[in-house]
Amino acid sequence: MSVFTNRRKSDIIEKHQKKMVSRGRKTFVDHKTQSSGLGLPKISPSKKSKEILNNFYPKSLKLNRLKLASQASHTSTRSNYKSGIPPNSKQLKTMRAKKFIEDEEEEVFTINTKHSKLERYTLKDICLQNEWKEVKHTISGSLMWYIGPLRDIDIKILAYKKCYFNRYPKSNLICRKSRFHSIMRKYTRFFPDQFNFIPNTFILPDEFRQFCRTFNSNRERVYLAKPSMSKGGEGIFFVKSKRDVAKDPSKPTSLVVQEYIQNPLLLGKKFDLRIYLLVKGVKNLEAFVAMEGMARFCTEDYTDPLDALSNEEESKTNSLFSHLTNFTLNKENEKFKTSKDFKTKDEGSKRLLSTVLKSLKKEGADVESIKNQIRDIATKIVIAFQPFLVNTYHTEVGIEGESNQNCFHIFGFDILIDDNSKCWLMEVNSQPSMSYVQEQVVTDENGMPRTQKIPSEIDKYLKNVILKEALDLVIDKDLCNMKSFKTAANRGSKEGPVYVFEKVFPPSDTKKYSKFMIYNEIRVLFELLAGYKKPDNLTISQFQKLCNYPGMKKDTFKKPDYTMLYQSCKKRLSKNEMTLDGFTTALEHLACHIYPEVDSSYERLKTLVAHVISYASR
Repeated sequence: MSVFTNRRKSDIIEKHQKKMVSRGRKTFVDHKTQSSGLGLPKISPSKKSKEILNNFYPKSLKLNRLKLASQASHTSTRSNYKSGIPPNSKQLKTMRAKKFIEDEEEEVFTINTKHSKLERYTLKDICLQNEWKEVKHTISGSLMWYIGPLRDIDIKILAYKKCYFNRYPKSNLICRKSRFHSIMRKYTRFFPDQFNFIPNTFILPDEFRQFCRTFNSNRERVYLAKPSMSKGGEGIFFVKSKRDVAKDPSKPTSLVVQEYIQNPLLLGKKFDLRIYLLVKGVKNLEAFVAMEGMARFCTEDYTDPLDALSNEEESKTNSLFSHLTNFTLNKENEKFKTSKDFKTKDEGSKRLLSTVLKSLKKEGADVESIKNQIRDIATKIVIAFQPFLVNTYHTEVGIEGESNQNCFHIFGFDILIDDNSKCWLMEVNSQPSMSYVQEQVVTDENGMPRTQKIPSEIDKYLKNVILKEALDLVIDKDLCNMKSFKTAANRGSKEGPVYVFEKVFPPSDTKKYSKFMIYNEIRVLFELLAGYKKPDNLTISQFQKLCNYPGMKKDTFKKPDYTMLYQSCKKRLSKNEMTLDGFTTALEHLACHIYPEVDSSYERLKTLVAHVISYASR
């Protein structure tokens, strides 16, 4: 009977151990059964753990597998029974982003081009010029290059990996047409004379009534409608009547209707300018504008837009090539031209900004005034974007000083010049292409369609100049401990292209731009009330802290009024909690009640913010 029992126990133990090994777990020996002679020989888990780790972890992680395996088999007690279990997918992402991401210092600077798509060709040129290396592993590289917005896993890597990123978290949101114009409207309301470079704009359907009043007041004005999230000229059309932009389930949910500039400056045809803006850092944010850019020309002669509205067939075909400068649209026209001698000759559908300015100077235009306006517009764009870039970074990544801040971003903004040499800001692009290779569908010998990559010489020259100098400005040689860093970091070197970036932020004339910083001060107050853990929303109790500060209660505005103000601002933006936008609106209303004796709305808001920050920061 005892022999049968011993065999039964032995079979159970053996079956259990085989089951654990098949699952990749360690086995253990029951010391009681082993002491009585009933246990099986102990199976060493170290070899099995090594095999599991070698098959499970990718080589790109550069893990010390022997060390990890020894840790997995350090002891065979029940307390460490689960230490040999391979992590699940969620745990693996966390390990990649946080625990096992401390890579060894690289002797050569590397650029990760895994998510760069066609921009990889420009990055490869930069690597060849500087003796850098291109890598494609998921999380390796001294510089992580993305062609689109950062994903959640990318933001986790940003928080823990000490390298450079060419994106700010969710920076694409502030460049959406509706979002961008809602931000700029805050400044045009307080500073109409200083922010008069933006055409009259309406965000539909929310501002449909305001648009109808303006549209009826002057029928000589022409308006263009653009889908809020479109790109490359997609979905743009002239507004003939109010019915064209009335709310319709079949049309995009959000439209941006903008007044058309009817007196553009012409060089044979209508054109606009693509200007590049480099923004870097978080705590000590800096910005540089490139005084070399791209001029994009229409492929048809300019005509009166009122004529295009009167001719329905005309407005659908040639009028788009006469009035829209988008490259993706005009390249489809057979009249699209390219110039091989683009550095010296002002010809072609795409030209350098420098050659266009020379031609404008010959025509009698005030070129220096145009350059100064471009610098001024670039500075004000950064001032408007700073509160939202910094707050989003603090929300997604962490407060400054506690995480990596080696973020930078190259924005592209479009400038239209009228015949009075006045610059108009049309829109800001969060993802301007840094590629000089264009994909085109052609038909092969068998009649089958295939994709062909065609390089553009002018794009190759300009994108290499912009990207090379941008990396010179961003990358810190001492921080990276690199032995091979062959950039023209010293600005006096004779080698390399002429430097085109000029610093615009922080502005040299602080007195001129200091009053525009009011919304960044509001961002500081917002984060003080929200706390460092979740600085993206305010609860009602956090907002009501304002009424506890001295001077924040009046006979006409008490604590219940704070609650009503919170609810109204939250409802207006359709949010569960108060965001930075809602908080800004609430402070503007609050300033009217606390300081009714002050005439200027800007002075009321400035006084309120300075008063509350003085107490909240204690």
